[in-house]
Amino acid sequence: MNKAIEELKFQQLMKPTSITASTVLYNGAAATTVGYLDTQDFDEVIIELNKGTFATGAVVDFTVVNGATTDPSAATAITGATFTQGTPSAHNAVEVMSIRCKDTLRYLWLKSSKTDVGGAAALWGATAILAKPETIPTAATLVVADL
Repeated sequence: MNKAIEELKFQQLMKPTSITASTVLYNGAAATTVGYLDTQDFDEVIIELNKGTFATGAVVDFTVVNGATTDPSAATAITGATFTQGTPSAHNAVEVMSIRCKDTLRYLWLKSSKTDVGGAAALWGATAILAKPETIPTAATLVVADL
């Protein structure tokens, strides 16, 4: 039997970055340059979102989307896979979500949609941990938030 670390895959979805412009990002990049999270051969993905400081006026919506191809612009939201909106009153927090991969399409992205007032800065980062079936018990529901 393999060691647990050999059955897990860690992938940085977005390095801690301060964003000032209104923008939509997929795993921290524009749709034309984005990397995807490939869930093939994995049973579950845990996404950790670390929301840093959000300046006055900054608002960011975070949703996990999935697609059958590597094109994030064709991806659709996963029901229930939405993080708490990032705002100046809801920041400096870590949120964790688990998603059962067998009930999603193959490719996943953390989609962030930022709106701002006058270029207000918002700082966040995210990491995904994929686990193979023999490593962890199977989740009973598609999405479990705040593990």
